[in-house]
Amino acid sequence: MQIIFQKATGKPVRRIRSLTAKDKAELELQFGEVEAREIRDTALNQMPFDQETPLEAVFDLPSTFCSECGRGSMERPAAELTVIRRHHRDLDAGAWDFLCPEHSGGSGRSSSSSSKERGGRARKVICTNCFLEVPVGGVCQCGEPAPVE
Repeated sequence: MQIIFQKATGKPVRRIRSLTAKDKAELELQFGEVEAREIRDTALNQMPFDQETPLEAVFDLPSTFCSECGRGSMERPAAELTVIRRHHRDLDAGAWDFLCPEHSGGSGRSSSSSSKERGGRARKVICTNCFLEVPVGGVCQCGEPAPVE
């Protein structure tokens, strides 16, 4: 996982699995010159393991998607998200989950249900255009917004 930074300001603008040439061109149209850094080379690497922390307290990322809701879901402001660093069998630095209030496991934020109570995954609906599962509130890969339940 990488964090994309705007070179002129040094501010993080997006997180992405890996920066392709196409992604870089699109981001540079929006933000000017950008650079990618591995997430483990940022302040997130200093976090303790297995402890939920408000994202904006650790990292100045304007918005991103919830790890549980998935990449097809709407991006949320960093103020709404928590981040947790987890141990990972293949990565010494661990892995980071960015969680919305619905998937946060008791970080003091108001949440009607935790992911454990809901089975660990976001609610999904079927896209009426291409019949794929899409997280509620997300956008299907065909570009259509997810239907309302």
